[in-house]
Amino acid sequence: MGVAWWRRCHAWSVPSTAYGWRGFAVYPNRAKDLVVTAPHQLLVSDITYLRTIVGFMYLALIMDAFSRAIVGYDCSDSLEVIGVLCALGMAIGQLPRDAKLMHHSDRGIQYCCREYIQRLQRAQLSTTMAERNHCYENS
Repeated sequence: MGVAWWRRCHAWSVPSTAYGWRGFAVYPNRAKDLVVTAPHQLLVSDITYLRTIVGFMYLALIMDAFSRAIVGYDCSDSLEVIGVLCALGMAIGQLPRDAKLMHHSDRGIQYCCREYIQRLQRAQLSTTMAERNHCYENS
């Protein structure tokens, strides 16, 4: 069947990058009115998908809101939490030791799950999340 068959069957399919799971902790949006005046105040994160010849890949990104520099990233073939954890580890590794900053994300299961929240807490990053059903708050 080959690649041409796969392209015809999947030409219009678009994956979802967020889940609607309940039961996980969510945090209020404290970044909404924040005025960022310097680097290392606010990290923003999201996941996007990339269409490739063999399927979709998921790119987890963490950006410093002031400098717009990508400080953490990971590309994987699934939406499992390991991708965002790898991106977060890369971002935390670049932070100054005395940085007290916020981490903003949507309410996707990857960001609400216990492993991710615990990693944020160990790094002493305060957590802020977009309001429910407001995907444009991430931008």
